[in-house]
Amino acid sequence: MTIELDFTLNMKAFLATRPLRNMSGQEKMLAVLIYRVGGKIDEPCAVSEINTNWPSALLETHYHSTFVERAETAGWLNRHGKELRLTDHGLKHFLSIGSEKTASVKGEIRQVGQLYIVNRKGTHSFDKMMRAEFASAKTRISIVDSYVDETIFDTILDAAGKNCIIKLLYTNKSPGFDARAKRFGTEFPKFEARRHPHLHDRFVIIDSTAGFISGPSLKDAASHFTAIVVKIEGKERALLEEIFQEFWKSIKA
Repeated sequence: MTIELDFTLNMKAFLATRPLRNMSGQEKMLAVLIYRVGGKIDEPCAVSEINTNWPSALLETHYHSTFVERAETAGWLNRHGKELRLTDHGLKHFLSIGSEKTASVKGEIRQVGQLYIVNRKGTHSFDKMMRAEFASAKTRISIVDSYVDETIFDTILDAAGKNCIIKLLYTNKSPGFDARAKRFGTEFPKFEARRHPHLHDRFVIIDSTAGFISGPSLKDAASHFTAIVVKIEGKERALLEEIFQEFWKSIKA
């Protein structure tokens, strides 16, 4: 990976190139770690070194050990005793943060880091965002949605490749869902839907790379209310995958 970061800057100048006010505590800790190791993957850095060199005034928060724990959970670093080592996933996440000082706005969607806010009535923007994610899937898509209807096939699902494994878990469905699911399955043979009696939250998993937790159901997200979507990666995504597999295996085809 080409590292597009300037380590000739002093640490305060380096950190100031990031949108610090929009970053979480663990992202700020990641930024300090990256500076201390010069962006080198698996380079050891003592936890005490992070704490000692923590610029509280600039970061507008004091160092806390939970920042390390959350960054480790996200897969951004590995901890070996009193040493931290940056991971490739951590560096990629840091580079994805960008240098904008405010939230990016794309149509009806506002984004800061891994948080997406879709304005009320921004249904088309929501669908476009999710279609792009589905289109990026290489092998599989897993979906949990408590209420589905037949519109999901045209608004989102058909963006996936026809050889992509698509697994959908739902609790409630519209009267026309089964007929459309059958027709969809003739063209997308690796699609399968199962009913689970105890679902409430909604989420999507794309391959082994990312997960998305959605406040509303996919069928009517942002139709009547603002929609909130959070993207998760690393160990958090892995845990979501584990939960999905438990749900899926508990229901017979």
